Amino acid sequence: MSDVQFSLHKTTSPPPGTPVRPGDEILVDVTWDWWNFIGPDLHKAIDCVYINGLFVPELSGGERPTPNDGHFGFHYFVPLDVPPGSEICDQGFVSGPQGWEEYGRAVSNVVCFPVVAPPPPPPPPPAPSTCCTPPAEEETPPPPPDVYVDTESDRLSQEEIPPAVLPEAHDVLPRTGSGSGTAQLAAAGLAMATLIRRGTRRR
Repeated sequence: MSDVQFSLHKTTSPPPGTPVRPGDEILVDVTWDWWNFIGPDLHKAIDCVYINGLFVPELSGGERPTPNDGHFGFHYFVPLDVPPGSEICDQGFVSGPQGWEEYGRAVSNVVCFPVVAPPPPPPPPPAPSTCCTPPAEEETPPPPPDVYVDTESDRLSQEEIPPAVLPEAHDVLPRTGSGSGTAQLAAAGLAMATLIRRGTRRR
């Protein structure tokens, strides 16, 4: 009975046969009847990926050991350098003790996806047209209001200062005083006149 294989049920997202592009993610879900194996753990559960019929270990993966809980999940990405027209496939495997064999193995169905070319990049957005739309005029801010501060210095500087009024000039004759010097001069003159008169008489 060593050649007996227990079937595994495998589902994927997207569904098998869906065209995929480089960079797309493929989700894998493998289930089995846990009572077909003995013990709480299995030796391994793996998912093998193939591109154009060739095994690709860097895309494949699994668990060693794995719980015998009847479920194994995995995911991988379509390589960016896969040319359009290729086919990518994968298949699941589970192995563990079955009672009559220590390394009993079960396999799943094979699922495949055609690889298509990635979509072209979107066109660049059109440049904004300025042919018919006049540029917006910049608003000139209004001039600031006149601010006048009436200070005392400004008021005095703006007032007209009248010219100075000077007293009128008058011709002033020398003034003869009546002091002691004037009296002495008068007395001397009178004495001199008396002497002259006396001399004139004696002759």
